[in-house]
Amino acid sequence: MLRRQAGLAQKAALYFVVGGCAAVVDLTVFHVASGRGVSTPVAAVASFLVAALLNYAMSSLIVFQARWSLGKAASFLAGASMGLIVNSGLTVALAELGGIDPTLAKAIAIGATFVLNFSINTFIVFRSPAG
Repeated sequence: MLRRQAGLAQKAALYFVVGGCAAVVDLTVFHVASGRGVSTPVAAVASFLVAALLNYAMSSLIVFQARWSLGKAASFLAGASMGLIVNSGLTVALAELGGIDPTLAKAIAIGATFVLNFSINTFIVFRSPAG
């Protein structure tokens, strides 16, 4: 049990680094797109999708050391869609309804969806066979 918890903690730490890289991409694409006049909802979705693709590639290689597959990619994107709903919904709510700077709203939303995304990827997408 202790070994399993240590493995989970290590994965969480690696996922934090990988997620941090994806978050920087997410925030940068969002900031550039919204700075060019793209609406907040469209910029939020587009930046999230770009970051999700990067996150899948890096999570597969670095965090979960799993082979890339169409099935895992589809499962990852299905899980990411839940994160997308929370991330984009929170970004729009904070920016357009809460009056918060859109880039700050996006940063808050990224942080809020970290645990959701990690849980989905650890326990569903990249889960280890029981044993």
